[in-house]
Amino acid sequence: MTVNKPMTGEQLDELMTIAVNMQRDSEKVSDRPAAMFAYAVQVAVLELRNLRTNVAAQVADTTSLKHAQA
Repeated sequence: MTVNKPMTGEQLDELMTIAVNMQRDSEKVSDRPAAMFAYAVQVAVLELRNLRTNVAAQVADTTSLKHAQA
């Protein structure tokens, strides 16, 4: 079994760009299911970015607390 690697920030940016373009193009041809899927991908990317930001901030806080106690 292989372990999946997390997507890089650059890959997430590209995925967001593709999803935005897909949504726009799907809405032009009235393909609602594809537009909804593209929107869901955009939401997932934003949530993942938000989670990563929060985790990084929490790690920084924890690290600074450990150094303050030492």
